[in-house]
Amino acid sequence: QELLQSRRLALPDYQVVNIKGHAHSQVFYVKCIIRQMNIEVKGEGKSRRKAEQRAAKKAIIEVKSSFEKKQSE
Repeated sequence: QELLQSRRLALPDYQVVNIKGHAHSQVFYVKCIIRQMNIEVKGEGKSRRKAEQRAAKKAIIEVKSSFEKKQSE
């Protein structure tokens, strides 16, 4: 979020796209969307928070890659 805010971009949107398993052993599937950059990544975890964190890590990689490409142009 800080990376996006420093570049005056909107914050990512997190959406739970699926929950599998029984109440005591669920797996959450979350999508992280950064619309201004056309980035959409997914994460999964045993909690919604963990799934969001995993998706956020993937999004950071995509954002940094996108910024690096723009700098090299």
